[in-house]
Amino acid sequence: MGSCGTSGGMAGRRHAAMLGIGTANPTGVLVPQDVFAENLFRVTNSDHLPELKEKLRRICEKSGIERRHFHLTEETLAAHPELFDRELPSLDTRVDMTADAVPKLAQTEHALGMRVSGGGVDFHLAIQVPTLVGQNVEQCLLDAFRSAIVDDDDGGAAPPPSPCSGNGNGRWNDLFWAVHPGGRPILDNINKVLMLEPEKLAASRHVLREYGNMSGATIVFVLDELRRGRSPLPEWGALLAFGPGITIEAMVLRCPR
Repeated sequence: MGSCGTSGGMAGRRHAAMLGIGTANPTGVLVPQDVFAENLFRVTNSDHLPELKEKLRRICEKSGIERRHFHLTEETLAAHPELFDRELPSLDTRVDMTADAVPKLAQTEHALGMRVSGGGVDFHLAIQVPTLVGQNVEQCLLDAFRSAIVDDDDGGAAPPPSPCSGNGNGRWNDLFWAVHPGGRPILDNINKVLMLEPEKLAASRHVLREYGNMSGATIVFVLDELRRGRSPLPEWGALLAFGPGITIEAMVLRCPR
């Protein structure tokens, strides 16, 4: 991200601009989603829990994800059982891995990964999350568009065109969309509430299918997918990201002409 502005007038005001997009994933292991449950339980010596494995397999089938990227290989896990056994101390191992990996980040983008240890971060998502997002997303978007200010042709300040018409019906299909794919139910609820055409969330669904939910970095992959798209984007768009709380962050985007 960067900012740009003019030398005269409102020198203190700057506009955020996307100057570049970088995406990378671990090159260690690429696991198809349909065999992920089987591989996970085998590698972690958990085949004695067949009911739990079957539950994970069903979750994988409905996730909308086709493959998963991992930094850790089976050889690494075999050498460090503390990474998946919660009864064993693993802090030193994780720190050593991080210390070894960080200097390599400057050497090649392909070495960059979001996580360097298996099981290092746990996410607990309530089943109500997709519904909560769907119930509140439209108001967050309306507030974002009402507060957004852009330069008009006369050098002054003006709001972007509102996606909300006079009778209150949203014209959300006039925009391009960059939505954090936190899961297929979240995207489905947003699609339903905003009555979006199927292709409007195609970039988010593609990233979810190819990479899964990579936490905060996922939205960058969605922006990159939009940039690579063959069809020209509308001038105006919306970005949606989600965090703990639950928090919805909405941003008005403008595609330069």
